[in-house]
Amino acid sequence: MGRQINALRAAIYAVRFFWIKLLFTSVSTVLLNAEVLAQDTIADPIKPPAENVTSSDKPYVDQVIDDGNLKPAILFGENDDPNYDPAGLPHYLRIEAVSSILKHTGASDSEENGLAMTSQFDTQHYGAFSINGVFRNEPLGKAGSILQRGMPFNNGWYANNGIGTLYTPSIDLARTQHRFYIPTFPVLGVSTEWLQNRDLQLQFATGTPGIFDGLQLNGFSTLGGSLTMAGAQWNASPNWQIGAQLIDANQVSTSAGSTAAFNQFFGLTPEIDKTKTSAQSFYGSAAWLNGDTRIQANLLQSKNNTASNATGIWLDANKRIGQISHQAGIFRLDPDLAWGYTPISNNVKGTYYRANYISRQWLLDGGFDLVRSVSGSGSNGALLTGSARYQVNQSLGIGASATFRHADNDARSGYVFADKLNQLGTGRAQLDYSAESDNQVTRLTLSQGWRFSVGSRLNTSIYSEVEKNEGERINHFGVSLNGGSDLFNNISWNGNLSYDKSNGRGATKHLSANLDLTARLNNHWSLIASYLESKNSTTSPFIVQPLIPVQSNTDVTKGSALFVTLRYETRGGTSSAPLGGTSGSAAGSINGYLFLDVNDNNLPDANEEPAQNITVLLDGKFSTRTNALGRFEFPLVATGEHTITIVSDNLPLPWQVNDNGQRSVKVNTRETNYINIPASRLK
Repeated sequence: MGRQINALRAAIYAVRFFWIKLLFTSVSTVLLNAEVLAQDTIADPIKPPAENVTSSDKPYVDQVIDDGNLKPAILFGENDDPNYDPAGLPHYLRIEAVSSILKHTGASDSEENGLAMTSQFDTQHYGAFSINGVFRNEPLGKAGSILQRGMPFNNGWYANNGIGTLYTPSIDLARTQHRFYIPTFPVLGVSTEWLQNRDLQLQFATGTPGIFDGLQLNGFSTLGGSLTMAGAQWNASPNWQIGAQLIDANQVSTSAGSTAAFNQFFGLTPEIDKTKTSAQSFYGSAAWLNGDTRIQANLLQSKNNTASNATGIWLDANKRIGQISHQAGIFRLDPDLAWGYTPISNNVKGTYYRANYISRQWLLDGGFDLVRSVSGSGSNGALLTGSARYQVNQSLGIGASATFRHADNDARSGYVFADKLNQLGTGRAQLDYSAESDNQVTRLTLSQGWRFSVGSRLNTSIYSEVEKNEGERINHFGVSLNGGSDLFNNISWNGNLSYDKSNGRGATKHLSANLDLTARLNNHWSLIASYLESKNSTTSPFIVQPLIPVQSNTDVTKGSALFVTLRYETRGGTSSAPLGGTSGSAAGSINGYLFLDVNDNNLPDANEEPAQNITVLLDGKFSTRTNALGRFEFPLVATGEHTITIVSDNLPLPWQVNDNGQRSVKVNTRETNYINIPASRLK
């Protein structure tokens, strides 16, 4: 083991040097390609375009290449590999052996070694299966699940079942809340969901609650005790929906301190509080829909062994009039209100209103929150927000936003920006300002999304910031990049990198990296080197915290890590029917990244946090989860249009994915389709 550690330590320094050289070469190459692209797209003012020089003297004649004897194009999965079995329905298997060394700031080094397995396969009569497993021998840990979706039965019934480490299900009514939501729980147990013609929804889950830990190899730390959940929803008519959920937690221990820290980096084992909680909660909801109007009433009651009974009631309404959407609500949430063993927003009462207008050129949004404490010892105040964007023409968009909080500690923030479609891609200039107490921060950011051919992606940004804290001036400067490219035929890189420094009192320099280098050895085997460098990160100063307190999920442990992964992949089944496909279809793959979009520019800036352990669905049928770096993958997908759905129940508050968490993706034959999905902050 000592030799392994020494070898990995030496590899860290080698990889650091290699990454610097690699990124310099990659960026230089893509910038050179961009320059050539720009030159090619600029019309010569003297020489007419080539298409204007054609001659019509000779008529067009169809020609057949090689007398029509060309070999047909090879579909995805069709090759001369003798290990490929074309029989049966499509299936996919990936096995990874991971070895690593992790260096912690202020703590001893550690390791994360083990095996991971992922598989997906379709069946004719029993739905689609997703099977995942992790065995980690250092530190000891394991996790695994078998998920089945879309299993058909008579009379229009379908079932979604799961066993292992999974999240409890949630009825649709609990997910359609504008300001409040009912969380789900990770458990080691079983779950089932039965659906009939979109009219009836029945759910049940039971197991031992816990927390996902680890970085590359996600284990599962149980909290002890048990948790049982049951739910049902009935769409009684086109106008009425009624639903309820019950949850019972028995003798569950809670983790001490920030679970986000060990979840987001290094897989540290959390401390477990000796206090055990037993709690019961009931949630009921009824919604009325009529055209563009929706009104939903909600009731939540909870009781546990450490606090008195608590009740929460809220009314949420949505109305669309022309091009303006209105959202409003009133609420009263007693102190100590909880869902199961987890506290949620409580000790507040008040009202809120939002309105937004969308046209071809304008996007306007604004609203207010009025909040008072139920007990008299909590939050009181008002929060005002407003934003506007105007599309001047096809290549230029401008906008601004402002937020003001009036409470015990007043705060304000705002920004202005301009988006410009240029010959190299899309550029953005943004000026941010925030002030709270004696602290003021101003930042200018320039970012560029570079336009390249398939196989290369790059977003870059640079910022300069001035902070005035209690009369002292502190200057900050930072650069970042996010992207990837195919360096050679079988070698590619993917990830992000950021660097920032400051002067003045407490001058600092930080490097944050999340980089993968993948070498495909043959059709089945790949070798992957992953390098991570993390800095301490806190909430953006330009975000005015809401009046209803939310749990921060952005603290990250400081340190570095090097992972070496040996991956084996195999694909089977006929290429004419890949996952989610039909007879005669070819296939490609989908590689996605889910991140917390702090500055609302829809670009994955390197200093923005990934969203980990979030369930992702392909066409509502195949299931996977984002890893600790916010990435997910569907390796074998039929060509054509598909829908990616982010099940955002477990996104950290107050983040959400717009458009009901759905994104359309077009898959091309034999291509990897990259998709970045931003989670926006609830304003």
